[in-house]
Amino acid sequence: MKFTHVPPGQSVEVALAKKAVAVPTPTPAMVQGGELPSKDVEAAVDAFSLGNFCLEAGKTKEAIEAFEKVVKLDPSYAEAWSKLSEAYLKAGNKAKSDQALQKYKALTLR
Repeated sequence: MKFTHVPPGQSVEVALAKKAVAVPTPTPAMVQGGELPSKDVEAAVDAFSLGNFCLEAGKTKEAIEAFEKVVKLDPSYAEAWSKLSEAYLKAGNKAKSDQALQKYKALTLR
């Protein structure tokens, strides 16, 4: 179980948002022929951070939407597949969780 310290007078959402900033951001993925366009990298980074924040905040549906956006922008980003698998599992969708986990394994076992 993870705990987040919330100073007196501060909302839980603000504390979680500050904590989400400390999450490492993905590096630009390499795709066939080079890097993703910078606007896609920025969108993937933003979606990944949002997904992490939502997952920790218990907003599973929003986390799934964010991680789906990341893997759509960058299908080779393994950590996003892992987080998507975790979010699907929390939502009770074991079949989709298993599919995302298989994609994660395929990317990391190369």
